Amino acid sequence: MKRLIFFINSLEQREKIFLFTGIYVFIIVGGIFILGSYNIDKLNKLEKKVRLETERYVELQKIINEYRNFKNEVKTEKLSLTAVEELAEVSGIKTNILTLKPYQHDFNSVEISFEKITDDQLIQFLKKIKRKGFYVISLSINDPKGNGKLNVRAVIGEKM
Repeated sequence: MKRLIFFINSLEQREKIFLFTGIYVFIIVGGIFILGSYNIDKLNKLEKKVRLETERYVELQKIINEYRNFKNEVKTEKLSLTAVEELAEVSGIKTNILTLKPYQHDFNSVEISFEKITDDQLIQFLKKIKRKGFYVISLSINDPKGNGKLNVRAVIGEKM
């Protein structure tokens, strides 16, 4: 340490200024380099995250477009008394219809009542409703005699 102090004292004033300026510049440049490399690493990590989120967003947009296309394919006709009657006919329960009438609600809906249908027939009918893009607002099922022949009242709606 004494040698270092002796060396510094042996320098002229101009050489001392040059030496200390060089040391300060070296420290500042070294600090900038260390902080810069740390920030570059952070920036690279951030860029990876942005790239990943962008890919996820693009994938989500593809899924949304597929859903919109599927939604348009599923719903091809409007809910009407005829459409519900056709669904009952395809399900094999048209002859069991008691009532079929428009249902008074805020949106397009139909009320239908059946008597003496089996649970399998009901399930088939409900599946057909779902495939057409309609949905059941309310469903009332009774088995008055306990013999498996059901009396059913359903209100079918249309998604807007």
